[in-house]
Amino acid sequence: MKKRYNVGLVVANITDPFSNAVAKGAMAAAENLDINLTIFPAKYVDYTCSSTDGTYEYQYNALLSHAATGGFDYVIVAIGTVAYLSDNKRKKEILDIFHNTPILSVSANIDGYDYVQYDNTSGITQAVNYLAKSGRKHICMMIGDLTNNECLQRFEAYRKAIANNGLEYHDTYVMSSDISEDCENEVALLIKNNAELDAVLCVNDMVATTVCKMIKKTHRKVGQDVAVVGFDDLPFATKLDPPLASVRADAANLGYRSVEKAVNFLDGVKDDEHLLGTMFIPRASCVADSTNDIDMYEMFGGNCEEISENIMAYISVGKEKSDNYYVIKNFCIYIVSLIKSRITNGNANEADIIYISSLFENFFDEYISYDETLLKIMDILDLFNVWITQKCKSDSKTKAADSFRKTAYKKVIGGLISNLNSEKNKIFDQNHNFNLVVRETLMFSENLNEIYANILAKLYCLNIKRSYLYLLDEPTVYQSG
Repeated sequence: MKKRYNVGLVVANITDPFSNAVAKGAMAAAENLDINLTIFPAKYVDYTCSSTDGTYEYQYNALLSHAATGGFDYVIVAIGTVAYLSDNKRKKEILDIFHNTPILSVSANIDGYDYVQYDNTSGITQAVNYLAKSGRKHICMMIGDLTNNECLQRFEAYRKAIANNGLEYHDTYVMSSDISEDCENEVALLIKNNAELDAVLCVNDMVATTVCKMIKKTHRKVGQDVAVVGFDDLPFATKLDPPLASVRADAANLGYRSVEKAVNFLDGVKDDEHLLGTMFIPRASCVADSTNDIDMYEMFGGNCEEISENIMAYISVGKEKSDNYYVIKNFCIYIVSLIKSRITNGNANEADIIYISSLFENFFDEYISYDETLLKIMDILDLFNVWITQKCKSDSKTKAADSFRKTAYKKVIGGLISNLNSEKNKIFDQNHNFNLVVRETLMFSENLNEIYANILAKLYCLNIKRSYLYLLDEPTVYQSG
């Protein structure tokens, strides 16, 4: 029988959207590949803060030593976020504590270690090209902390794309800051020093939320007066007002591929992939003029087969091929061919509109599940809107495009409402079960072992089938440093 591997995953703050998504992707891969996965939320190394939140970071950092001595077959370390304030020399010092355990560095290319990270160039280049073709002339950038390798790569891609589009660059056009939402002062300074700015590219979505807020304070409209673009395309991006344009970098896929690389290494399978692709997703925060000749090759370029391959690759990233994979792909080929023949290349009539819309509606009911896949479908619909509007010049074609899009959004929204109602019922049941567990934690007695045993016993109410509680022999104090 093949050995069941034990893999450790060290992430930063488990409540931040990026680390949370990485952990979810890793958990999905662990289940699919049948391995044990232990997640260590080590928070941030070399992080100092006067607030209560930052005072005890070093105690979380102690989890690094636990991960290093845990006897794992392989350890994945999201060092790019755990040590985002540190240079590569310091990052290497941290990874070196794992000694002989095989290590995968996530979001940072550190000498001597295998790694996986985003292709930080392609998505940034697409975003700058898009902004330039939309008529933006003064594109600034919140570059984060350039000691962070990913921030540096995104900045370099921005500089090159600015030059390739023949746009002016000034030193005042870029501003360093923390890579969290705590960058109001720096954003205010960027705006003050560049009254002419008409676009701001941000190193991530969290910085972009602050940029949007500060732009609104100057009584300018995000999207119309100043375009704002983020990076990561985290789930909250579509919920902002206006929805945030972003470079799609799937953090869940980063986690999934990290576990795949770990298993491939342990199985002796060569895996030389280091860069995961990124794609710019235009939304209302950068309001594009749809009459511009914007290159949509990333999703809708090529023939019907190629477009369908692009769509399926985007939907399926980080997942095994479902039983319906080829059914969905063949539907994509058919529907794209219909749209091309009857709408973009022909004169669409009412019957065409009804027929194509009904096909989509019936297909959605039978094959599309209302889970995280919906976020990707929404992205595809956004891109489809831009692509088909370019192609449709006549009123009849525009009407057909609008009708098809409305049908699609209607199905998505209907599914989300149904899913929300189901989740509400689950939350009600979970709250009741949580109350049972909390009650046990408050039932103190002199027998500590009995208290702990009761807590563990009640965890079955939360659908936790196995649980372990590790106790230190004596209380331990972790001193800072």
